[in-house]
Amino acid sequence: MIGTLAFLLGLLGYSLALALTIALLLKPFVPGVGMWAGQGHLNVGANSNMAGTHEVLGQWFVPVIALIAFAAAIGTTSALRLLMRKRPRNPAYQVSQTPV
Repeated sequence: MIGTLAFLLGLLGYSLALALTIALLLKPFVPGVGMWAGQGHLNVGANSNMAGTHEVLGQWFVPVIALIAFAAAIGTTSALRLLMRKRPRNPAYQVSQTPV
């Protein structure tokens, strides 16, 4: 159970960091990339439907998204380390300490 949780946490956290980093790197080449809000939605990336939406971060997109991507990667690593440290030991695999 803990292994599955660690896998899903790693998959989600590192995927988020990768997706934000890709959006960050695309910003200079694709001007439509940004953080868009409107019509009850918040979208990070390219906005295909511009009607009724506006860019939230503007010129602050690059530093804010870089900080969030970094925090997602570091937070995921820290959470996985904590999960691995708290993992219970399986008594079937422990080595006996009796002298021979």
